[in-house]
Amino acid sequence: MSIKKRLLIIDAALLAFLVFVCSFLLIYVTTVSQKESLKNELLQRVLSVSEQLVDPNGNIDYSANIDYFYDNIYISVHKEDGTYITGSMPDNYIETPLSDRELTEVDGYYYYDLKLSLKSKGVRYLRGIIPNNTSLSSIVLIFLAIIVPLLTIAAIILNYFLIKRALSPINELNNEVNLITSSIDFSKEIKITSNDPDVKQLETSFNKMLIRLKNLFESEEELTSDISHELRTPLSVILGETEYALECNDEKEIIESLKVILKESNQMIRITKELLEFQRMKNHDNISKENLNISMILEEMNIINEKNIKLIKRIKPNIYLDINETLFIEMIQNLLDNASKYGKENGTTILELTDNEIIVSDDGIGIKKEDLNKIFMRFYQVDKSRTNKNSLGLGLAFVNQIAKLHNFTIEVESEFTKGSKFIIKFNK
Repeated sequence: MSIKKRLLIIDAALLAFLVFVCSFLLIYVTTVSQKESLKNELLQRVLSVSEQLVDPNGNIDYSANIDYFYDNIYISVHKEDGTYITGSMPDNYIETPLSDRELTEVDGYYYYDLKLSLKSKGVRYLRGIIPNNTSLSSIVLIFLAIIVPLLTIAAIILNYFLIKRALSPINELNNEVNLITSSIDFSKEIKITSNDPDVKQLETSFNKMLIRLKNLFESEEELTSDISHELRTPLSVILGETEYALECNDEKEIIESLKVILKESNQMIRITKELLEFQRMKNHDNISKENLNISMILEEMNIINEKNIKLIKRIKPNIYLDINETLFIEMIQNLLDNASKYGKENGTTILELTDNEIIVSDDGIGIKKEDLNKIFMRFYQVDKSRTNKNSLGLGLAFVNQIAKLHNFTIEVESEFTKGSKFIIKFNK
């Protein structure tokens, strides 16, 4: 069921409930008001007749010119035992015990009795009777039965158009989304003309989602392209060695081909693993962090010492940062590995921590000026002297991505043949 239909049903149900409650209250108040009015009329009429019937000397005058039926009120005079003397009574009169100044309701009539103490004839009772007229309630019921349903239908029709108008930005948003998804062009932005803040918020959320989808699709395309590019060479080698081994009759040559195939297969596994890890990291929007003592972490890190490179640490103690420990270690270790790969024999690498910076510097072959703005690109390797056949060129791309996830900035200072310095800046 659509939102529009649900809103109409809810609206109609609420409207019906409100009409029912208001009608009930209206009938109740009207009925109570009517009864009170009838009672007051009856009381005033009985008192008025008593004043006309009884003279100042306390004697009753039956010859007085009294209208015993006036304004739908019946007046009658009775003895103390209830015997009727004179007056007017309704055709369906029901005799009940007399009482002084008590109002009772009997079969659709109100009865009110007034005791008259007379000097000469003892006690007499003046009884007033008025029908419990429900004509006003009937009018109200007729109004509710005819007018209210018509007003309810009119209100529902009006609400339909109001809801339709209110939901038009949602329909516009839906059309925009359908247009984008049908064309699979996530570079477009949704633009809604409505000034409704909720719709604007929804528009913003959808645009954020589209940016996210665009990045995911681009990442998927990049991953496909990267895998295709990087696996082309090992696959070609494996195919060639397999064909050679099938045609070769020399057992030693076959074993050598199998060794090459095994080596290239392991290279493919490593390439795939690194590419997937890099894409996974690129698709992170945020990472879990803890406030950790990075001074202690850096003190425990070491360099791969294949060239007898000396690692010097200048670590300021008790520096705390909000970090993801695993990724932080991977970032620093990549910089140290980089220094080891491209540092000179018996050289020096310095790992330094200050209040706002981590610095990894080496005295290796350095980087040419024209290559400095490219070193964080994936698969980029500066030249043959820096090229490592076991390296994909993702190390510094990893470093850059991890720094972004931590809101760090990274800078490079280098002079060709004289070494490099990587500076990671952070705010505590």
